Amino acid sequence: MLPQFLYEYSNGELIKLDINVLYTLIFLALFPSIGSYYCWAGAVSIIGANRAGIFLSLIPLFSTIMAILFYNEQFKFFHLIGAILIIIGLFLSNKEIRNA
Repeated sequence: MLPQFLYEYSNGELIKLDINVLYTLIFLALFPSIGSYYCWAGAVSIIGANRAGIFLSLIPLFSTIMAILFYNEQFKFFHLIGAILIIIGLFLSNKEIRNA
């Protein structure tokens, strides 16, 4: 983030440091950063790295859902196609193969 900070600083844009910025940084450090990696490591230890890696494809799906909810992004047809492909891929990759 240092290059972006230097670019904004050179343009005269400064971040006003107050208690809200501090709370936001603490929240981001604890929950999304540390908490998500802790949960991911726990899931990998339970189901194994091969099966856990498949679920990384859910990141764009959840990112789209959050963008629609929090940023009022419009739901487009390509969102639907992408979600369907992701879900089908997860089902197919978790399907047990018989007579193999």
